[in-house]
Amino acid sequence: MRPAAQSGVWWKPTVVAQLWWMRLPTMVTRWSPMLSRALTDGTHWAAASPVFGAAAPPAALVAGLVIGAQRIGFQSVITESLGLLLILAGLGMVSAHLGMAFLTGFAFGDFFLSRADWLPPTGLLYPEYVLEYLAVTKLPLLIMYGALGILLVKTPLLTRALVSGVKIPSRWKKWPTIVITMVLGMAVSFALAFSWALAVPLLIRPLFLWRGGTIPVEAMWALQHSPWLIGLVAGLSMLVSTGVQFVLEHRRIATKPAAPTAETIEHAHQKPPYLPPVLQVLLQASWFTFLLAGLLATWIDGLALFLLLAVLGLARAGPLPLPLDTWRRLIGRIPLLVRLAVGLVIAAVTVRLLVRAGITAWTPLLAAGTPGITAAYRIMLVLIAVSLLIIFLADPGPPRARHAAATSGQEAA
Repeated sequence: MRPAAQSGVWWKPTVVAQLWWMRLPTMVTRWSPMLSRALTDGTHWAAASPVFGAAAPPAALVAGLVIGAQRIGFQSVITESLGLLLILAGLGMVSAHLGMAFLTGFAFGDFFLSRADWLPPTGLLYPEYVLEYLAVTKLPLLIMYGALGILLVKTPLLTRALVSGVKIPSRWKKWPTIVITMVLGMAVSFALAFSWALAVPLLIRPLFLWRGGTIPVEAMWALQHSPWLIGLVAGLSMLVSTGVQFVLEHRRIATKPAAPTAETIEHAHQKPPYLPPVLQVLLQASWFTFLLAGLLATWIDGLALFLLLAVLGLARAGPLPLPLDTWRRLIGRIPLLVRLAVGLVIAAVTVRLLVRAGITAWTPLLAAGTPGITAAYRIMLVLIAVSLLIIFLADPGPPRARHAAATSGQEAA
């Protein structure tokens, strides 16, 4: 049979949908398994309508590009527009693939087309100042894009992963099981999106403060006054998406060629990744530290946070042999959703107890020569570190024996 391009069928919706939802995820899976999973999120929509599967990703990309380049709905940062934030919350829960397409277009349009301030007011008169100027004006934009990526990509993926880990007794009837799964997905996505809205004002502080400005009220108003609305839209969108997926599976539409088969994606995930696990952990720790740059008073704070994230990541991934196998086997019997929920409650109680015990009295010690409000953010950083340790104990990763078996299986494949 002739190739699709030569046989005149390359333009057909089913072929184009396969390109976006099957071939592209398979191509990138060895570079980034998380990216591959994001690109396959929402395949039930493509299976139900190949036309939608073919047109939706480029449409989301173009929409993001136009909104970012023209700054439609906002003047400085996208968080000024509650309407856009609600649209993004819904889009990401419907499909992380579409959320990533929108984010890619938005980041390109906003970074390269909308913001023409690539040189300082002095131009090239002082070349040594150009790099410093770009660092304080362009790098914070990456933090904003990363924060949007948490809502558009990480939140739906984490929601589905947590809900899928809850094993409902097989003796239960099918429809009650479906309803429970849908309600769980709605509740988890609401909680994650609500928490995201509360955290973003802290994350995007460098966008204004690094260049010596002040944080405008309009950039934070929607996030601080309507986090529940963002969470509600995210939860309802997840409810609808999960419901549609169950209906399609019931009608056996999800097995159409427009959707990638589980065997295809699973086989791609079984191959060893191009990046070694240690390098993956270090890159993730670096990126997370960069996202929290708004809470860092000095480079020492950043280094300490990076080291903590790297140690926890290496311990969870396997390269760092901590004697936690007994604990991992014990806690692994509990669904991840339950573990993380309990861990977050314990972390919140611990933080509250530390505050009541007088952690604010440590301000002179924690300030360490950094004046003003930075001491408060350093205390906040200490509390975040305590929370990360508690969450690690709730999700320490699989036992080393199981991890070694999985690794050897990947190498053999």
